[in-house]
Amino acid sequence: GGSKSTALFAGQAAVIHLGEGADILVKPKVGMVVPFGDGGAHVAGGARGAEIVALQTAFRDVRDYMRNRAAYDRAGVRDLALSKSDLEALIPVVEGRMPVIALVHKASDIRAVLKFAREEKIRLILSGVEEGWMVAADIAAAGVPVILDPLSDRPESFQVLGSTLENAAKLNAAGVTVSLEGTGGAHRVRELRYNAGNAVAYGMPYPAALAAVTINTARIFGVADRVGSLEPGKDADLVIWTGDPFEP
Repeated sequence: GGSKSTALFAGQAAVIHLGEGADILVKPKVGMVVPFGDGGAHVAGGARGAEIVALQTAFRDVRDYMRNRAAYDRAGVRDLALSKSDLEALIPVVEGRMPVIALVHKASDIRAVLKFAREEKIRLILSGVEEGWMVAADIAAAGVPVILDPLSDRPESFQVLGSTLENAAKLNAAGVTVSLEGTGGAHRVRELRYNAGNAVAYGMPYPAALAAVTINTARIFGVADRVGSLEPGKDADLVIWTGDPFEP
């Protein structure tokens, strides 16, 4: 839900599993994490608009680099804002093979991110989205999935004044693909099922909440062929409960 990034791009995300053994990587490079809102403004010098301009410049540089790799290698192109390794890392984003995972919270910032993604023709995943319910129709129309903490309901900053426990339910009702995340960091990931239960308590249909902690997440990150549902050929990761897993 947040980012400690000191740069426009906070790094690439990966899917891992928490089972036994040292080989925990399920799929690398599933998204490029970018902070927006207050976090994005901070890394861009204090202004939200400055971040958008910087990102536009970065993607323009990537496209120029892709067209002129040979000229770049012989120093025959204009100065670019990013290093060669950064340019290479962003090629999958520009080509639409890797989505941007946008850390964004405020309704107006969500609209700005959707507009930016539409203009740049890049794939998008929204993370945080405490005020997503206020622009649910826009998110649904863009076909963009969201990752959110259904327990976020306090106005801890100006960019989350509209947070509500009904956020997940309202986004789901609008037709948005919702994935639920835990509260308080990875050490509390075991409590994710309680978060799903709270989403149900505040209006999210039970089947939708179950999908939001299983198959929706798998689809969002491109691993639904391996995990996320009980089907022949998939990884046999399952739990048998004696009661409702959403109840504490």
